[in-house]
Amino acid sequence: MAVVDIKRVLRYPPEIFMGTVIKDLAEGYNDLVTYTGLDVAKVHATFMGFSSTPASNVMLEVTKDGIGGYMTVFDLGAVPGLDYHNDARIPAARSIVVRARAISSVSNFAFRYLIRASKLRIVHKLLHGIVLTPEERRIAERLGLIDSVFAYPSDIWNPYRGITEVHYTAVTVSQSGAILRVTPREGEKAVLIGILVERPSSPNALYIHVDRDGLDDIMVLDAYALPTIHVGYPTPFWNAMRVIAIDELVVRAEILSGGPYKVRIVYGRAPIFLAEKIAWGLELSEQERIKAERLGLFDQVEAGVIP
Repeated sequence: MAVVDIKRVLRYPPEIFMGTVIKDLAEGYNDLVTYTGLDVAKVHATFMGFSSTPASNVMLEVTKDGIGGYMTVFDLGAVPGLDYHNDARIPAARSIVVRARAISSVSNFAFRYLIRASKLRIVHKLLHGIVLTPEERRIAERLGLIDSVFAYPSDIWNPYRGITEVHYTAVTVSQSGAILRVTPREGEKAVLIGILVERPSSPNALYIHVDRDGLDDIMVLDAYALPTIHVGYPTPFWNAMRVIAIDELVVRAEILSGGPYKVRIVYGRAPIFLAEKIAWGLELSEQERIKAERLGLFDQVEAGVIP
């Protein structure tokens, strides 16, 4: 199991993380991904879609905030395989649980998913019917959110938003170690966007580890469940992540058997924008603080309108 602990690793919201799960399914229900206590941690999560081993005897069920069967895929044999991404948008304020129901046992079932995580903001509370604090209501009324949040549709969030440079690299890996190390320049951020691999023939052969800013293993991905290098870029099959580092981004390969393996990585560079500094709790200069107050950025960030 390699479910991303978003409550532990979320640092520069909003971010999109990838998780991989390799599991022998028993007959009946099998838990794949579980996120609970989001409201206690004040984290808002969105299940952004999945890929899986095609399996005609397996049904997928997503439970959101305690509502079972919120999304159901009745036959995973009718969806494309691991080189494709099945898009979804299931936002939750309390919990997300993904389960597989197998008619009969399945060995080495592979499942990959994307999860978007951010702090629980005023916009999220309004959308989920959560009571606002008096200060949150003041901000919401000043920005007109109470009337507007249901008045017109919001834009679909773009993981490439604000990324001014996109870089591409490809390596052949024959031993364990770092395969990408990016140190952003002062005032910039690095953003991991995507990973493709030469898929091993079995699980537990190649793992991809992602570290950032002194925190190791924010993602540990079994390459058996990742998209292969034969998938073109950019295409709808690409799984667009948004994993941010401001000090150092490191991608490591751990080879347990086989190899060598080809790995392709896409990452971005961009300035750290003023709204992001506020959202991430970074230190502001006096000039930045004056500008943020003039533009009303503090309230907009608290509301979740930006970034």
